[in-house]
Order: sequence, then structure tokens, then C-alpha cells
Amino acid sequence: MIYKNPHLDKMNNVFNEISLEDEISIADSSNSSRFWNFFQDITIGFNTNEIDFSKPNSVKHFGEIGWVEHRLFLDTEINAFAFTEEHLNYIGLNVGTIFLIRDSFFSLFATPDFLPNVGDKSKESNTIENFKNNYFENLTAANYNQFIPKCITRKRCADYLTDIAIKFIYFHELSHIKYCHTSYQQQNFRLKRVYEFAHITKNVDQHFDDRSMEIEADSGGMVFTLIYLDYLKTDGILNEFKEYHPYVLWIHTIETLFKLLTPHGHYKDYDSDSHPNNFIRTLNIFEHSIKEGIAMKLIESEEQAVELFETTKNLNEIFRSIGFIPQISDSFEANKELLRQYRLRINELKDNEFKEIYEERDEYLKNEIEEARQNAE
Repeated sequence: MIYKNPHLDKMNNVFNEISLEDEISIADSSNSSRFWNFFQDITIGFNTNEIDFSKPNSVKHFGEIGWVEHRLFLDTEINAFAFTEEHLNYIGLNVGTIFLIRDSFFSLFATPDFLPNVGDKSKESNTIENFKNNYFENLTAANYNQFIPKCITRKRCADYLTDIAIKFIYFHELSHIKYCHTSYQQQNFRLKRVYEFAHITKNVDQHFDDRSMEIEADSGGMVFTLIYLDYLKTDGILNEFKEYHPYVLWIHTIETLFKLLTPHGHYKDYDSDSHPNNFIRTLNIFEHSIKEGIAMKLIESEEQAVELFETTKNLNEIFRSIGFIPQISDSFEANKELLRQYRLRINELKDNEFKEIYEERDEYLKNEIEEARQNAE
């Protein structure tokens, strides 16, 4: 028995209102015909637009999140957003985010330096310096596909790492919804959309709460993405790149993604920051991914994870050689302590400010499932 989203027309209208308000078109098969199949492939499974009562996981997933629709916006700026309105959930991604990430992985794999044991690196002639220049050009000119790997295996690996990175961004936004961050932001600050890159003035405590929520969204996005990575491993899709453990591919994806989002970011948090610095974010992601990876049997132990991390030193050298390094840094101990405080604060929010929001959301979804069960075909 399957029950389709009965609110789809309403959600389409909301997305159209956003499009008109921001004067940015939504990608569709008519205005994006050249890339439409690519867009469809890379966003498979992004929506929650039906409940399949023959599959317990479908009912469970809906009971945790509810109806979700996403749209791609024809904007070259790197950004994504999530919001919840009347218990309906919306996610938007700018196509510039997708193109920049894909083009950057193409450009990196077109050098012999990035994951050199994948395929035949001798076919590649691009340089890391060219990658850097191409990256900054694309931030404004969107002049993509200048450097594509000549080795087909390296090109396929670039595609898969792109896929993993885009899924992490989507699942990060989905986690803002799952953990009621979007409902909290709307109820308390009238924020209709929670953007990945936002410039909103709040007081010091409110920004601290925002950074705590980002930590939780990263952790949630990590879990969803590792499930996808485990599927790729179990299904044998990653066998073509067997020279590298799947967890090493995961490390390269996340480290590269955060370098692309803020290549000259700082490793120090300021009171006005809406997001933690990238050192804290990646530390949090990798600490949690070790635990999840062991639970999924993706890795065997913490000791193995540490050994795998040791094999990624070349990645840091690559980015250091082109100046993709923090301009300002706090100490490891200071960042570690801040991460501890963010984790404590998100638990406090869940036990207090979020409690009624969770209860109201869960009651709504329980009733929605019962109505759906009665009307499913």
C-alpha cells in the first residue's frame, strides 16, 4: 500500500513563491535540458513524497521527518537552505554548488596527485596550480569542464566522490529538519529559510545556539551519508577503486568539500559566526563517523580508522601547496573544548527549547501516518 504526498500542489506553490521572491528560476527539464539527466541522477531519493506501508523503513523514515520536497535553483552562488512551514519540509540547493563541487573533483582527478593510485594517473597532465586557478575562476565565471580526467576510472571516481559530497550537503539540510532546527528558527526568529551561508544578526547566545545546531546537522548528515557509502561498498560499486579503503574515499570527500566551501577559512570561532569553523566541523564529523563506521562494519576499529587517516597526509599537502589553509587558527585544545560545549548545548536545547516542538511534530506525523494508512492504495 502506497500513499502519495497529498500536499504536493501546496509545496510547489511555496517553491514558486521563493523563486519569484529571489528572482531565481527553479531548474526543470525545459530550462536545464542539457543537464537534466545529471540533476535527476545526483538527486535520486532526495524527496520523501510517499509512504510505502509494505516497507517498515519507509514508515519509520516518514515518522521521523515527514513530507520533504527539494528543488534546484539556477543560481551559481554556493548555497543551500532548509525550512519547515506547517509541518511541510522544503530543501533548496543552488546548481552552482553542484557544478562547482563536480568540476573541482574533475579538476583534481585530472592531476596525477589526487588519489594517485586510482586508475592510470600517467594519463593526467593537469596541475594543482591549474586546479586552484580554475576553482577561483568558477566562483564568478562558472567556466566548467576545463579539466576532465583522461582516465575513465579516475573520471568515474570523481563522479562518485561528487555524489557523496552532494548527498552530505542534502542530508545536512535534512538533519536540520529532522532535529527540528528549522521549526525552532521559524518560531523564534521568523526565519523562513535556514541557509548554509547566512548573514543574520543575532545576539551572542543565539549565534552559539546556531553553531551547536550546525554540529548536530553535520552529525546527522554524516550518518545518512555513511549509510549510502556502505551501500556503494556492499553493492561492489567501489571495487573499481579498491586501491583505497572506502573510509579513505570518505575522508577525501569531506576534507575536499570543506576546503571548497571555505578555502581560506579560519580555525577560530567568533561570537557573530553562524557556523563553527571547519576544524571543529570536520573533527566532529570524523569522531562520530568512526563510531558509526564501526557499528556499520565499514571499518573494524578506532585503530584502523587512525591508520587510514595517516594515509591521507598527501591530501593536506596538496591543499597547503596552493594556500588552501586557515588564515587564523585557535589551538587544538580550544577548538576541542568548544566542540564539547556545542555538544552539551544541543542536548540542553533538545531537553528544553526543542521539547514542545518535537512533541508537536511527532503527534502531527503520527496522525498523518494513521490517515495515510486509511487512504493508501
